[in-house]
Amino acid sequence: MTEATADAAAKPLNPTLGIDLGADTTRLAYLQLERPMPTIVRNELSNEATHTMVTFGGAGDGRCYGESAASKQITKAKETVVDLATWLYGGHSRENQSSSLHDSNLNELRHLSGVELHAVQVAAYFIKSMLRLVEQHPAHVQHVASEAAGAPAGDSINHHLPVCVAVPAVIGPAGIAAVRECCLLAGIPQAETFIAHSDEAVAVYMHHLHYANLPSLRASPPAAPAVVVILDVGQSSMCGCVLQASQERLTKVATHASGTGSGDIDIALCGYVYEEIAKKHAKELSELAGCHVGSDTLGFRGNVKVWRKLIRECKKTKEVLSSVEEANVQLEGLVGDLDIVVPVSRRTLDHLISPILSEMREMLIKLRDAALAVSTAGAPLRIEVIGGGWRTTCVAELIKHVFQVERLGVSLDPSLAVAEGAAILAALCAYPVTAADADDLVSVSADEAAGRRHAVHRVVLERFELTDPRAVTAAQLSEQQEAAVVAWAAMELKLAEMDQFIKERLQLINELDSFVLQTLDALTAALTPAADATEEAKASLASRAEAGQQYLHTISDYISDDCHGDPKELVQAKLEQTRSHMTAYFPELAAYYAAEEAKRLAKEEALRQLSDAHAREVERGDGDDGDSLKTDPQRLRMAQRRREQGQALFKEECWAEAQKRFVQALAVLGQLYDLKNPETLEQRRAISLSCHLNIASCSIKLQLWRNALNNSNSVLELSPDHPKGLFRRGQARLGLQELPEAVGDLQRAADLSQQDAAVVAELNRAKEALEKAEGAGEEDVFEDVCLNMYKQYRKPKQTSN
Repeated sequence: MTEATADAAAKPLNPTLGIDLGADTTRLAYLQLERPMPTIVRNELSNEATHTMVTFGGAGDGRCYGESAASKQITKAKETVVDLATWLYGGHSRENQSSSLHDSNLNELRHLSGVELHAVQVAAYFIKSMLRLVEQHPAHVQHVASEAAGAPAGDSINHHLPVCVAVPAVIGPAGIAAVRECCLLAGIPQAETFIAHSDEAVAVYMHHLHYANLPSLRASPPAAPAVVVILDVGQSSMCGCVLQASQERLTKVATHASGTGSGDIDIALCGYVYEEIAKKHAKELSELAGCHVGSDTLGFRGNVKVWRKLIRECKKTKEVLSSVEEANVQLEGLVGDLDIVVPVSRRTLDHLISPILSEMREMLIKLRDAALAVSTAGAPLRIEVIGGGWRTTCVAELIKHVFQVERLGVSLDPSLAVAEGAAILAALCAYPVTAADADDLVSVSADEAAGRRHAVHRVVLERFELTDPRAVTAAQLSEQQEAAVVAWAAMELKLAEMDQFIKERLQLINELDSFVLQTLDALTAALTPAADATEEAKASLASRAEAGQQYLHTISDYISDDCHGDPKELVQAKLEQTRSHMTAYFPELAAYYAAEEAKRLAKEEALRQLSDAHAREVERGDGDDGDSLKTDPQRLRMAQRRREQGQALFKEECWAEAQKRFVQALAVLGQLYDLKNPETLEQRRAISLSCHLNIASCSIKLQLWRNALNNSNSVLELSPDHPKGLFRRGQARLGLQELPEAVGDLQRAADLSQQDAAVVAELNRAKEALEKAEGAGEEDVFEDVCLNMYKQYRKPKQTSN
């Protein structure tokens, strides 16, 4: 082991992070060096990809990113940055129909909700928000816990992790400097920040993914390295590299990149659709605009919402054309109520993108020549493709033609390759390995035995720009650039304080709103008079309830008006005032909440007792599995026990858990062996009927109408004129809006039950719904039925059967 790597070995091998800051979405990867491959850090919605967008909502909403920003890109188009990556890298927005990624756009400032901001500031907020996701990543939580357990008492733990940001190979020096400024502003120290071109990230991802199948230089005789060509046709650029790969070495032979990507295909198709609309729909657009519109001004030039919709639909059509000969660009409500359909053939698309293909052909030929120069004569080339652009049929055929291959390798996951490769590069840069160490079998074995570093991470990178200290990607920030970051940090602090203020205010508003809604629901129940109450007492309670509701509705109007724009201190005061008022004037609420809490505790206790009983059954071998129940009497007793448990849970209003017990009872009955015994058959029928009836009741409570209908049918198969079976089936059909059938079942149930009040009430509701269905529109009926069902289930709960 060399002296340099001996020092590195003494360092704790912290996990590393990789960021794929893409034009559309961003992914964040987390690598533990004792494991061969990274994992993706999921966002708050458990998605692997996060939209590369930021919205500045202003004084009312504050900033948001990712999926929250994507949901506002139409409603708050001017406040939403949808081209964050290309803006940061120095390119122009795709909506301005420019595809070049150069440095001319880097100094552009944008006014977002009254604040003039640089791309670095917006991107830093986005990356900082992404990095917060790491705190909840299970692997990192475990790492922090183990690190804290091993640290001496009183020692502080530094959780800064090495980070590698993968960027397109075509961005200029200023764009790379902007990324470094962005990371520093996001709180990542320069010493822990690495910037790599995306082709290098994909290269190490390929190496690690196929490590076991790569030749080894330690073999006797040493095997020749494999020659691999990786092509990445991305949204904003396309890049290809030629690699010589073995387990111990990864050498980059050649790299060629272009500022043309699959986004240019979208723009070319969008331009064609725009021209077709101008030819065929100028008259309709003129009528909508109230004036004449020409082919160069269709009435929506400059309309961000319309252009985003147009580009989005063109992207969908491009994907469809990869597998069919013709598809339609469907633009519903493009302008006003105008729906437009533009047919596009695959041949048309091929013609539109021919300039893009010419540029790609030149790049592919250079890569092919470089690969042939280092490959063994006659050996086939291995071509791996990623990125969405290559799936366009003409692009795939061009690649096959230039490299003379019949099929393209798709073993690399395009969604994960860049982010996971970046995390691997961060590890290889933060904890470097020399050629001597890579060949040292003793060192490799010791590392793996100690759980410090997997053997796959001991690869040596050769001719990688990331490892070249003279490369542009390695350049540190100048004093002037660091001073700019300091100035931006001061502004970011103010913006963060504003975000926090807005967040706290919105939390108070939500808390006030929740209190109002909860109290409105509780007030009626808390002030319900007793059955033997006098008319005077009933009138008094009704008057008080009405006064309380009016007061709460006044507070609800205050909330709907954004609390009159009051600061959080006044909103807090209003919340406390509302609580005090309701507590002082309606002491019955406290008793109602206490009773509800007692019911909740009773449910928990019932569930706990059932759980304990089941555990005891398992311990004594009396469970409900087929192995423990040996005889039919045992099975019948167990089914009866499960039915009784379900009934107990039903009384506690634990509908789902009760239904589970009834289903378990039926499952046990299905294991009965002697079905010729009349006594066994009679007990089986009685328990089955009761369970199906109770499952139907639980399903109605849970609004699982189809399940309620199926179990009601099972009851009626066992007993065709069972009143409750007909009643439950009528309720289920009412929920399914099968109104004539519901009326029939309920009428029959009413006749058989001697006009039971609950059945008659349900029958009247069904008849009213049917009458409205015959005289009103379907939408009105649906609304009324839902309202009736809501009122029904607000009533006191029924008992179990």
